Amino acid sequence: MTKSSVLFSWVSVFFAALANYSFFWLNERLFASLEFSSGVNWIFLPAGVNLLLVMVLGPWAAFGLTASAALIKHQIFPEIDLLNVAVNGVIAGFGPVLALWLAKHFFRIDPTLKDRSSKTLIQLALLFSVLSAVLHQIWFAYVGQSQSLLSGAPVMALGDFLGTLIVLYILKLTLFLAELILNKSNQVSN
Repeated sequence: MTKSSVLFSWVSVFFAALANYSFFWLNERLFASLEFSSGVNWIFLPAGVNLLLVMVLGPWAAFGLTASAALIKHQIFPEIDLLNVAVNGVIAGFGPVLALWLAKHFFRIDPTLKDRSSKTLIQLALLFSVLSAVLHQIWFAYVGQSQSLLSGAPVMALGDFLGTLIVLYILKLTLFLAELILNKSNQVSN
């Protein structure tokens, strides 16, 4: 690896950790009243941020997401053992990587931002949100943190889906406006 690629990797890890941590607490402030149960929200913006970070920064972002998700879990539930905290972090961090891999290899969905069509964004959001919710709820059921996989997983999937759509469509709108402004400035300069 070159020095610049090592630097990019570390910056990706740090930025992803900071973004996930910040958006988690922002989500808590904005949507605390929409919490279904502890750790299950009707709207969960960090899901979209996590998917977007892995799409943009690559798998290195997953390490930062893992670290920040584990830290958040430990802060909220300090009584939970470190294995539980670590597994929750790995699911949160590497769920987006797995979802993008599945999208590309099994569903033939372009998991990059080249294709920003509504269909692609909805497919990616749906795949990721269902995968993430199922993995989390299986773990929660296994360690006894959830009484019913069937009650938590659909709500978590919906919250992740809505949060992911919000984030991806804000990005889509931002890129559209940036292209529009860039095209206008090019027309004026010509």
